[in-house]
Amino acid sequence: FSEEHMTAKRRLDINGSIGCSLICRFCFHLGLIGDLTVYDTNGDRDVAFTYARDLRFHSPDYTLNIAVDMKKKYSIDFVSFLDENLMTMHVASGRTWMTEICEKWIDAGLQPSCVRDNVTHDPEKCDGVHWSGTSHASLVDPDVLKSMRSAGCSDLIYGLESFSDRILKNL
Repeated sequence: FSEEHMTAKRRLDINGSIGCSLICRFCFHLGLIGDLTVYDTNGDRDVAFTYARDLRFHSPDYTLNIAVDMKKKYSIDFVSFLDENLMTMHVASGRTWMTEICEKWIDAGLQPSCVRDNVTHDPEKCDGVHWSGTSHASLVDPDVLKSMRSAGCSDLIYGLESFSDRILKNL
């Protein structure tokens, strides 16, 4: 986690989405959102791996409005996006979702002043809302990362998992 993440005083958690478009057989989230649930001919529930994915996400406006309202009402200084993977929504939206959130974050005045003014973060002086989320390394786009940083993203959490013992050992 970043310094901005760890020194935040008034944090808000937001779920901008539910689900993930990736097909990672080891991911426990698949069972949580029902992607592993199947029904037999009697209508009884069972669990089986399928390639079906149910990815739902809020609009950039809705997501931004939550942050704007909470900044006004509670003076939040950090948002943790608890989504399974921020970048899957970006890809599923035709690569517009995260870009729109970043643009709207800045337009709404949520961009942290230390980022805007290109100065070292000082939690006592910085105004605005830093944020973080999760990503999958294969979905990273350098241009989107620049937009995210400009809007106040201070860190991304990457999951590194595998079924292979050799790969896990190397990780």
